[in-house]
Amino acid sequence: MSSAYALPAIVLVTLATLAIGAYGVRMARTTSDFMVASRAVTPGWNASAISGEYLSA
Repeated sequence: MSSAYALPAIVLVTLATLAIGAYGVRMARTTSDFMVASRAVTPGWNASAISGEYLSA
């Protein structure tokens, strides 16, 4: 990757990370909301996460 693209790529990833974090703070108001993902995770999402974790090991 050339240096002309490196800095904008780093800035873009940093801004995306901050935006996702800010969105997460708004979604989870309490510690219990954070720990259980505000009870918004469907069984399909949960199965996908478990499968991905299992297959990556």
